[in-house]
Amino acid sequence: MKPAAIAVAGLSLAFGMAFVLYFREPARPKLKPAEWSPRTHVDDDLALPTRRTAVNSDGSTSAKPAVSEAPTRGVDPMWAQKNRTAIQQLEKGALQEAVTLFEECVAAVPNEKVFRQNLAEALARLGSEHWDRGGTAGQTTGIEHMSRAALMAPDREDIAKRLADMLALAKSEEGNWTESSGHFDLSYDGARDDLAFRTTEIFDVLEGAYLDFTEQFGIDPVADGRARIRVVLYKRDGFHGATGIGHWAGGLYDGSIRVPLEDLGRERRALRRVLRHELVHAFVHEAGGRSVPGWLNEGLAQLLEDLDPATQGRSLDAARAKLGNAPIATLEALGGSLSAVGDDAAIQRAYAAALLFVDFVAKQHGDRTSFAMVAGCKADGAPAAAFERSTGLTLATAFEDFRGAVRR
Repeated sequence: MKPAAIAVAGLSLAFGMAFVLYFREPARPKLKPAEWSPRTHVDDDLALPTRRTAVNSDGSTSAKPAVSEAPTRGVDPMWAQKNRTAIQQLEKGALQEAVTLFEECVAAVPNEKVFRQNLAEALARLGSEHWDRGGTAGQTTGIEHMSRAALMAPDREDIAKRLADMLALAKSEEGNWTESSGHFDLSYDGARDDLAFRTTEIFDVLEGAYLDFTEQFGIDPVADGRARIRVVLYKRDGFHGATGIGHWAGGLYDGSIRVPLEDLGRERRALRRVLRHELVHAFVHEAGGRSVPGWLNEGLAQLLEDLDPATQGRSLDAARAKLGNAPIATLEALGGSLSAVGDDAAIQRAYAAALLFVDFVAKQHGDRTSFAMVAGCKADGAPAAAFERSTGLTLATAFEDFRGAVRR
């Protein structure tokens, strides 16, 4: 898709990482203001938890892998074997290789439904992977692959919904201007007076957080020519309209960082926390892949959104108050998307438990343990083995210790 606004990138600045030069396109007419209904801004000290999109641990767009090794009887065994090889590539995460093999099967036997369904699943996963990489190019190729998947499997409602979500998010950026720094593309409505000539503040927060997290996670997501991380700013109603998330959400990471911002001047402190929170999700995705459980992902994001000890202390106190005397969910129940655990009160308690447990792990077993668990998700598919290697204890034991400590 051709972006409506072209980023003019320069050299990177700030925090000693590089020099950054960013500027608007000259002589470009102002865009017409969007028709958003204004909303009251979120108080800086009452920032709500944020949400990232739910993804399944195997990277599939469906609850179960929609692939089959058994084509219709009578299909040439050579293509049946190629289909099985493609499934093996898919299970290993070699998505492009799987797509190529499934395409060969479909080209050879175009009416074989199993081959078409398997190709659709592979294309859907590949589309999600490209989308999750962020950047304009990732959005474009992600939509292209997901569109092909929808054509191959018109009965797959999950693929159709994923495509519709992608298209809605891409449409929400139409007409935006884009500015760039060393590691970020910032997309926003160029007619917004509150952002005019003030985006340097936003880049400073992002680049500073990027430097912090590069050191803590031990990775550099934008190294080796990879796409910059895309950050999209919306008016509040525009954000909720584009993402479909409830008004309690403070932001979203879906390969791009998407944040509601009504007025930069009034929401500067809250914006800093939300940007850092969502950027943690980007680093977690890069370091741990799709198998990072919700409690670890959201707990770490909340803990790192503000490194000031006093602010962290207030956040932890607020989390304890939210838990109250209610039962603490099991670790398994907190493993998926925390935004899907129930009503708003249940969601708030889930976020609180995630923050308190990750903080408990840091204090009892060292600051590096959570980062080791994130990396372990990519290596082992789950954090438990990495936790045991780091501490000598089982993760289940640590969680029971945490539950006991919270209730004392």
